[in-house]
Amino acid sequence: MEAEKFIRIDSSASGGQRRDACRSSSAAHPVSKEAAELWLAQSRKAIDAYNADIEANGVWSDGVRCW
Repeated sequence: MEAEKFIRIDSSASGGQRRDACRSSSAAHPVSKEAAELWLAQSRKAIDAYNADIEANGVWSDGVRCW
C-alpha cells in the first residue's frame, strides 16, 4: 500500500528512549502521501533556511571530525 511508505515517529519519546522508540513498530504510524506532502510544503521555508545555513557555515562538527 502506498501510504505505508511514510511514517510518523512519536515525538513524545526523548533522550535514550527516543532511540528505542525509533526501533519500535509501536512508535511508527503510517502517514498518507498527502499528509507527507502537506508537511513538506509547510516546512519547505524552514528546510531551505537550514540548508542555506549549513552551506554558508558548515555543521558544528566540521572542525572536530577526522575524515
